[in-house]
Amino acid sequence: LAQHERAAQERGIPFVVADIAGVNLDVDQADDLLLLAEREGATATQRLLRELSVTERVMCV
Repeated sequence: LAQHERAAQERGIPFVVADIAGVNLDVDQADDLLLLAEREGATATQRLLRELSVTERVMCV
């Protein structure tokens, strides 16, 4: 986030952080998948994670 903000400032581009539920999670590790699967909501990704039983699969690793 800091790198993006700095790059925008260097170019004179307005920088705004939008706190949008369901979009503000960086999913790059297994624990992040758990958070997304367990988070309130029913996005297509959340439904797929639940259908694939990601919570149980990650806990077994």
